[in-house]
Amino acid sequence: MGKYKVYQYTLSSAWDLSTATYTNQSVSTGPQDPNPRHVYLDPSGSKLYITGTGTDYIYEYSLSTPWDISTLSYDSTNFSISGQDGSVMSEFFNNDMTKMYVTGYDSHSVYEITFPAGPP
Repeated sequence: MGKYKVYQYTLSSAWDLSTATYTNQSVSTGPQDPNPRHVYLDPSGSKLYITGTGTDYIYEYSLSTPWDISTLSYDSTNFSISGQDGSVMSEFFNNDMTKMYVTGYDSHSVYEITFPAGPP
């Protein structure tokens, strides 16, 4: 398996990694970030967010079929944390997607970002 990709697996038992099976589905993230580090799917499975070591951005993608990365497309939307840190380690959203929590690689800090109308 190569760099620049996100791979999809199916779990035959929920939350049990020992039941994971590769689905032969993968997508490239190279055009946005050359080294993806973290992936977050929203609760509906229709939005995917990627951070990586190559930039200080979080990139937003849409899945036209929820939870199926073969239907992934880049939204041409990103969010920079350059004012706080030079590289994003990971991101996580609250349940209603109005707050994003970001860990910064350079500063070793966690940042809370509020979006009044949902994610970027």
